[in-house]
Amino acid sequence: MLVTDVDSIQPDRIVPGAPVALVQRPSRAAITGLATAAIAATSVLLAPFWLIASRIIAEPATLSLAGEQPLVALQLVFGLIAALGVAGFAMRRLFRLIGRRRDVYIEAGTVTVTDVWFGHAKHWQQPLAAFCGLARVMRSTASGTRHMIVLIHPDARRHVVLTNTARPDGETLAVLMDQFGLPEVSDRLLAAEARTETQGQPMVAEAAGRLAA
Repeated sequence: MLVTDVDSIQPDRIVPGAPVALVQRPSRAAITGLATAAIAATSVLLAPFWLIASRIIAEPATLSLAGEQPLVALQLVFGLIAALGVAGFAMRRLFRLIGRRRDVYIEAGTVTVTDVWFGHAKHWQQPLAAFCGLARVMRSTASGTRHMIVLIHPDARRHVVLTNTARPDGETLAVLMDQFGLPEVSDRLLAAEARTETQGQPMVAEAAGRLAA
């Protein structure tokens, strides 16, 4: 579950000195909007091909035109592939969010994360010492501007959102820095989340070391 996927966090306040136990979910409004957009985009993109298919079914002789004009037929095939690609991208994003939940538990210097998707759970665990620090992150959502405190890891896939509020919460950041024994770091490391899959982990780890120093 990516940082940008997290919207709802329960409880909405972290108790200083106590173990951190959070349940995180994506935005229902985002899922609904994405589903609507995906269906609309798919319908618009595939409508011309549906009309062509209907014409061929009604008049099979129309199919012979493909042999007479192979370039046009080839363009139609590539157009269909492109349309399916766009629709597939939207559906992939939708299925990544729907039915998703993340449970976070931090105690005794250990971070335990459980990602649940339609009942299938995936666990991972890391010591707090493996994290670079805490970053303040501001992002725009459908419900307005949100301010997050994110636990930054050299592996961008293991960043952990701790708070998600309507206003900056410097007091909670200071409490968490003291409780975890971690510094505040730049939110620039979050950009590595998008680059991790294509550029690997060494660059992320190196940048994390420089910013935490």
